[in-house]
Amino acid sequence: MALITKQELKPFLNIDSATEDYDSVINTIISSVGKDVQRICNQDIESTSQTLELNGNGTCYLLIPKFPVISITTLKHRSEILDLWTSHVAISSTTYQIVYINNVAYLYYSEGFIEGIANYQLVYISGYATVPQDIKQIAIEMSVIYFKNFDINSGVKGGRLGLNSIAESVQGVSATTQFRDLSQDWFKRLSKYRKPSL
Repeated sequence: MALITKQELKPFLNIDSATEDYDSVINTIISSVGKDVQRICNQDIESTSQTLELNGNGTCYLLIPKFPVISITTLKHRSEILDLWTSHVAISSTTYQIVYINNVAYLYYSEGFIEGIANYQLVYISGYATVPQDIKQIAIEMSVIYFKNFDINSGVKGGRLGLNSIAESVQGVSATTQFRDLSQDWFKRLSKYRKPSL
């Protein structure tokens, strides 16, 4: 799953949805934007399957490093670090749940996590089942800018990558186009999704 689709982006690029001439470039841009948004937010946005080995700490709470959590598939415990996970039965899902404390995800297990090294395995889905609309809008804006940074589809000759403005003379009339840096605006709008560094 990507943050946005080609079909969602093409109208903003003034490209007909049936045109496939730029699909390769558009796919690359959409992928890059997804990685950039994930980096800015410091968390998964697209739904992603995770398999983690966690150290039991003797309490009822374990920190989940990748969140938000959509769903938990299984939680398993092993006594010996060399035991294969396939030989262990999943812990009943009625005994654990995800809780958020200060916007950080924890796994709460009512029976407590036995101390040990890599003695619990958590399989779950992180990210968002449906990408929030404001993130989609930012992904579209970023994609449009990335697309316009190159000389594609009759854009700025030579592209505008790294330029603050461009001056042109058309039929004897001079015109200067200023390019606004939207990166700070994107950071600000994505800040509510930013996971604190742990």
